[in-house]
Amino acid sequence: MLKKITTAIRYQSSPEALIQDTLCLKEGLITSTGALAIRTGEFTGRAPQDKFIVRDELTENNVHWNSFNIPIDEKCFRVIYRKILDHLNAKTQVWVRDGYACADPLSRRREEVDRVK
Repeated sequence: MLKKITTAIRYQSSPEALIQDTLCLKEGLITSTGALAIRTGEFTGRAPQDKFIVRDELTENNVHWNSFNIPIDEKCFRVIYRKILDHLNAKTQVWVRDGYACADPLSRRREEVDRVK
């Protein structure tokens, strides 16, 4: 059985609260124009080759398998999932934001974005 996350979770924080958290953690600053500036480091780009999908009866014939839709089996997924939960449980705070991919309501997909500290 997988453990639940026990870290403090900040869910759906407002932009103002996110800015305040960023400033309090000294991870950004307000520029002369009033914008929040953050030094993100060198690993900030998308990595399509790092996306994996469990290949099962639901996905087998519904995913276009290729170099960026990479199949993994459920056993491998469970190992990764356990490692992610352990990583999150070791953090003091986690920020979670629900959003959507795609502007068209008929094609829209719910997405969850997480940030840990």
